[in-house]
Amino acid sequence: MFPGRGAYICGKIECISNFGKKNYLAYALKTRIEKDKLMDIKRELENLLQRGDVKR
Repeated sequence: MFPGRGAYICGKIECISNFGKKNYLAYALKTRIEKDKLMDIKRELENLLQRGDVKR
């Protein structure tokens, strides 16, 4: 296994709703994330939180 980059993402729906505004994820991962991909990630995180599949 190769070491990679990681980032902490807040487990509250309020945090996820602000997810793409300042592009904090791209900053934390030190890479560019296209807007459509960022919105895909946001949508998936919202689904996980709503289903209760992640700890808050």
